[in-house]
Amino acid sequence: CHSLDISNAVINAEQAARNMQIYKYGSCDLLVGDGNTAGTLTFSGVLYAPDSVVTVNGGKWWTGSIMVGQIKINGTPNLKIGYDSDLQTYYGPKWKVSRYGEVPSSSFTFPSKLEP
Repeated sequence: CHSLDISNAVINAEQAARNMQIYKYGSCDLLVGDGNTAGTLTFSGVLYAPDSVVTVNGGKWWTGSIMVGQIKINGTPNLKIGYDSDLQTYYGPKWKVSRYGEVPSSSFTFPSKLEP
């Protein structure tokens, strides 16, 4: 089992997201740290960890592409994710982003208690 701890890292900030790609195998910990860094860009890249659960306690600001199995957000300000248009041609000429949209959390109703 391989965990990844990027809690205190500033990764490729203010650079093209295509310059940094992280591929994480397995469901072991993917640690992004506690505390509010929503005012500072701390990750710009492609993060592919489809079996990992990410828990954000505080706030984070990332840009690029984030693919994880599950993300849990606790606290405020929460998660700010920006799309880097540099990724439009990242996978070659046959793959392009044709649409991009964000869904505000206010459009969801969350239960006060999750059932097991």
